[in-house]
Amino acid sequence: MTEKIVTIIVPTYNMEKYIGRCIESAIIPSIESIEVIVVNDGSTDNSHEIASEYADKYPDSIRVIDKGNGHYGTTINAGLKVARGKYMRIMDADDYFEEGALEKFVQLLANCDTDLVVTAKREELLEDGKFRLVRVENVEYGKVYDYPSFRVTDYSTWKGEFNMHTMTCKTALLRECGLNLPGGVCYTDMIYCMQPLDRIKTLVIYDLVLYHYNIGREGSSTTQQVIKRNLKHICTVLTYMLDYCEQHPSTEIIQANRNRHINEAFDFFLNSIMRHDFVGREEYELVCPILYKIKKLNIKNKRISKYYIKPWVENPSLLRLNFWLTIYKIGHPLK
Repeated sequence: MTEKIVTIIVPTYNMEKYIGRCIESAIIPSIESIEVIVVNDGSTDNSHEIASEYADKYPDSIRVIDKGNGHYGTTINAGLKVARGKYMRIMDADDYFEEGALEKFVQLLANCDTDLVVTAKREELLEDGKFRLVRVENVEYGKVYDYPSFRVTDYSTWKGEFNMHTMTCKTALLRECGLNLPGGVCYTDMIYCMQPLDRIKTLVIYDLVLYHYNIGREGSSTTQQVIKRNLKHICTVLTYMLDYCEQHPSTEIIQANRNRHINEAFDFFLNSIMRHDFVGREEYELVCPILYKIKKLNIKNKRISKYYIKPWVENPSLLRLNFWLTIYKIGHPLK
């Protein structure tokens, strides 16, 4: 059996419209060192059948795991358990690799031994068809960096340069850090990116546009209406991240790098709350502990300084939160 250089996990739930394009971008018949694991998360459409057709055609390269619906994190857990690649990365079923980029990437990995590999991505805004290129700048591409002394904020302005679209980790490292993402919630990719950071020793960044990320697909968990609806999901993920940092203290630089992912989750948290007209007692019981944990861990977020956010974040109370939500709605009516 050919040794696998990289395992590509493809979480799939009702993606029959996109899954074929995704798999096609990950298959190079002449390269047997690529492993693709499609994890079907209880789809009710033809996603499983489409993926299985590819697995039958390329049995040495593609495997399909069929499981009950458990949300995103459980698909990553299932794929990680059986992954054979030296490296592992994720590709969402509605995204794909840029043409010709995967072959170059595999060639780079064949001569690489760093714990973390970072590449670039192209984001497509589906609403208006515009594109933007996201890459780490002001670095020496191909240089092996010492990660414990690599402060991400020195090279990144938070445009998504370090996230699941751009990060490829050693499979063994993901297992060693005990990665086991919570089920039943969305947004667990932020945990996936943060949890291994204190185990990473070396990093390399390549100037290769590998990933094509589609933004704005109807029903996506990152659309504003879905973010509003998923406040409990976001609270679960953010609580996990904050608790993990409290239970696994690290160096100042590693914690700063963790905070980049925590801040992304916190932005989702704020976006969800500010889309509400009113937050009830049950929801607030999830929200309030997060505010205290953010303060305790001294997490800095620029949006906290906003006049309609600062009062209820720095002095949490349900009454104060709902008062400022009312003020916010008056000044920021939704279109």
